[in-house]
Amino acid sequence: MRHKFPEAYQIFKVVDQEKIIALTMTVRVNDHILYNFLCGDLPEYRVYSPVVMLMDRVYQHCQRENIRILDLGISLDGNGVHKPSLSRFKKNIGGKECLKMTYEITFR
Repeated sequence: MRHKFPEAYQIFKVVDQEKIIALTMTVRVNDHILYNFLCGDLPEYRVYSPVVMLMDRVYQHCQRENIRILDLGISLDGNGVHKPSLSRFKKNIGGKECLKMTYEITFR
């Protein structure tokens, strides 16, 4: 998708010298919404909170581009179960909980 729609996808990173220690890929949903699609960091750097630095860069980008909503996504673990620590992190960096509508079609 990133190759097909390069203008919609952007990568942000935090580096230690030349080593990438945190990275996220965002998707520009429309003129006013940026979705934080995929985020990761190196465990050995977590004491320095590189994801906080990373999200600060994304937030600054949103301000420069007049993006009104930075969608931080859902807070679920790999099994689809609510992950309280992730919700707490998102709240601590300024996120607000909101209703997520899900639509599905069942094929028979």
